[in-house]
Amino acid sequence: MKQILNEAIESLPPKYREVIVLRHKEEKEYEEIAKELKLPLGTVKAHIFRGRELLNKYLKDRIKHY
Repeated sequence: MKQILNEAIESLPPKYREVIVLRHKEEKEYEEIAKELKLPLGTVKAHIFRGRELLNKYLKDRIKHY
């Protein structure tokens, strides 16, 4: 399962992958991510939201075939 999750994260476009890794693997706060990436807070939140949607879609497809 861990491998499937890592594959899902790697499949994300870079702008989404970066914020997902910072948020969920490194457990950083939204504000920390915004500061580190020099992005507005709203953009970070939008990228995380969109990244999660893409992960959900990828995982639904992969788990059906698992």
